[in-house]
Amino acid sequence: MGMRQLGSILLLLFTLGGPTWAAELLDINSADQSALEQLPGIGPAKAKAIIAYRQEHGSFASVETLDAVPGIGPKLMEKLRDQVRVAPAARTAPAPRTVAQAPAPRPTPARPAAIIQGQGQTRFFDAQGRPMRAPLPAKP
Repeated sequence: MGMRQLGSILLLLFTLGGPTWAAELLDINSADQSALEQLPGIGPAKAKAIIAYRQEHGSFASVETLDAVPGIGPKLMEKLRDQVRVAPAARTAPAPRTVAQAPAPRPTPARPAAIIQGQGQTRFFDAQGRPMRAPLPAKP
């Protein structure tokens, strides 16, 4: 059997087995408590802990980050790794934190677009044609 035939067979097996395999995996970012409880080693308490962690910290970035949930250790991760997934579309950002905002920067004074002099006075206009105050003199 040549390499080309072997590659074709492997591609065929992967294509046939791929969609059913992916459909059986549970998305840990969108699963509810009853779906999480169907996983081996996950009871009501751990399912609630997963949901609470997800609500507090946002969606899981990868399956490996599931071990950050209290009560899920390396042994349980080995059981879960082949049965769960993280769907890219299901990722959400954690709730926004309130942070004091810095004051907005002060706008720089506008430069006049047009200057009209006549009858002993000077008038300044901006780029939209609106009258404006005389600009401050430039600092040396």
